[in-house]
Amino acid sequence: MNIVDQSIIHANLFFMISSIGFIIIGIILVVAGVYIVRILKNVQELSEKVKKEGEIILEDVHDLREEILTKGKMATGFLKGMLTVFGVASNLKRSRRSKKAKDDRDEDDE
Repeated sequence: MNIVDQSIIHANLFFMISSIGFIIIGIILVVAGVYIVRILKNVQELSEKVKKEGEIILEDVHDLREEILTKGKMATGFLKGMLTVFGVASNLKRSRRSKKAKDDRDEDDE
């Protein structure tokens, strides 16, 4: 065997090994690509579910806010009515008036 024949054998061996390496790398990249596509699909499905649930939560919070406002107004009206019935509100108004009148008299005395 001469040097030219050995160089051709070495070149053929190099190209065969590099071809096998590129095929293996290609297979690994394809498998990784398949997994990445699956992961992205799962992320997309998850984000859609989160979006739907977020909208439902916003609707629930809006309904809760309306209910609190409605019942809060009812409770405020009820409390004012009860205070009026028991005369507490009128006593508070009288005590404020009498305190103000007393303060005015004290200022006049000075």
